[in-house]
Formats: sequence, C-alpha cells, structure tokens
Amino acid sequence: MNTAAKQLRLFEAMESEFRKVGMPEKDTSELVKEMKSATNHAAQALQVLRRAMGDTHGISKIQ
Repeated sequence: MNTAAKQLRLFEAMESEFRKVGMPEKDTSELVKEMKSATNHAAQALQVLRRAMGDTHGISKIQ
C-alpha cells in the first residue's frame, strides 16, 4: 500500500465515513479492500509505464 495513504490512514478514514452514512460494515470492509487493491494496481501500472518509457529524465525510449 502507498506509504502516504498508510500514514494518513486514508482508507480507515474512508471506511469510517462510509459507516457514518449508513453503509453496512460488511460492505464498507469489502469496498475499502477493493479500493486498496485498485490503488495498488494503478501504482504498479504507472511504474511499468515509467520504466518502459524511460520517464525518469523525460526521454522516451519508444519512438
């Protein structure tokens, strides 16, 4: 999981807010689990793009 999100307890805060608006606990837990997973997959996809395209210095390897 993203270090910043972990430090900010972002997902815990979201789960708490979902419960406050009346969402059942089972659903909030499942939703937050899926959101964590989606965030992780998106971060990994961006890493692959950055690595493949040589984005470190703004020079694309792909022509």
